[in-house]
Amino acid sequence: MQKSVHFLNTIEEELPSTTKNNHSASLRRMQFLSSSTTTVIAARSFDDARSIADLQLKPLSRAKSHSPLKQMRTYSYRSLSSEENALDKTACELIKNSWHEATKNASTTGRHFGYFVFQRIFQKDPTLKVTFGLKIDDDIAEIPDDHECIRHSKIFTNIIHLAAKNVDELEPQVAPAIFKYGERHYNTKASDRMTEENVRMVCAQVVCTVCDLLGDDAHPKIVEAWIEMMRYLGRKLLDGHEYAKLTAKHRISINRNDHHLFLML
Repeated sequence: MQKSVHFLNTIEEELPSTTKNNHSASLRRMQFLSSSTTTVIAARSFDDARSIADLQLKPLSRAKSHSPLKQMRTYSYRSLSSEENALDKTACELIKNSWHEATKNASTTGRHFGYFVFQRIFQKDPTLKVTFGLKIDDDIAEIPDDHECIRHSKIFTNIIHLAAKNVDELEPQVAPAIFKYGERHYNTKASDRMTEENVRMVCAQVVCTVCDLLGDDAHPKIVEAWIEMMRYLGRKLLDGHEYAKLTAKHRISINRNDHHLFLML
């Protein structure tokens, strides 16, 4: 399923000027993509989403994301409305429909979605295998179904399923669960690997896996929608982990009377 095609670091420089003018919004959403500089580039445009083989998210902007302070106010007390822009209706429908098709195609192989994501993750960074109870030279295709790595990949599938099915209600239905998931990772052996770089890489592999499973049906608008959702989820995951870290170091004080938090610097 995977095609060996990579993208240039600066997409705008590679697109015709007419494309820039007609699809400026699209380009802005795609600018966080970059490619490996060690691979020959075979395609330089997003016009054909099917050519996507490898994406890497640029740094996740938190300008519109909740800090740990605002996260606690929102999710613990539900006293503040969200400033996060939800995906539009078209993007939500594209994600729901493409998720249905991607998981259906995955099931025909006898595997679940998370398995293919983990397979990609380990190809990108084999050292992450240790985090999931594997040795560097272990192959995920050869481990038993009751291995902890397979269990984690199934949990991962469920998380993406939750997000895709509730994509039109990301803030009230999905964000609290993702925030909590990131929070729980603080006291695990995966905590040291919960860096922005790794989260970006994992989110990118989710988008790539969707494209792999959709094949010729992976149209550009679908890719854009998945990119937007994964950026959102990645930020929430990192926020949850950061909040747990601040709490563990006693750098957060809670005033439960007026529902305020104070960072103790």
